[in-house]
Amino acid sequence: MLNSSTLLIAAALWFGPPTDGHAHCAQAAASVALSVPDIDGARDFYATGLQMQLASEREFADHGLRMALLCSAQLNLELLQSDQAEPDPTTSTRRHLRHGLSKFGVRVDSIEKVSERLLQLGASELVAPFDEVELGLRIAVLADPFGNSLQLSEALAKPR
Repeated sequence: MLNSSTLLIAAALWFGPPTDGHAHCAQAAASVALSVPDIDGARDFYATGLQMQLASEREFADHGLRMALLCSAQLNLELLQSDQAEPDPTTSTRRHLRHGLSKFGVRVDSIEKVSERLLQLGASELVAPFDEVELGLRIAVLADPFGNSLQLSEALAKPR
């Protein structure tokens, strides 16, 4: 019988190299794994909201684990739903006060367009878009419907 750590490693290896049509998975600069209570809802939220492609799905029914891998040119997002997972009692606005993942971020072409799409899909706004001139970025922070914080960043236009 596999323990949960061995199962997660085996599942990660299963995702392995992308199949035809998902070469962008191998090119993504970052990978994030999120534990969610509703993998179908999370898959639809991120696939639609961030325009990601579903690369693969897997279920380990004997272990109460479902997994989905979504890919874009810049991000591989592994979604995990486990019967053994417990909800994080920390709200998304206070996760930075705990050790571990506080948020994850993605670069987008238009914060306004992507924020609006994510808000329509059930996200909530944690930090309204603002310009961080020193970094050359426009930044916004949202919470997905499951309480995970997501930072959107967009390059500011360079002054002429």
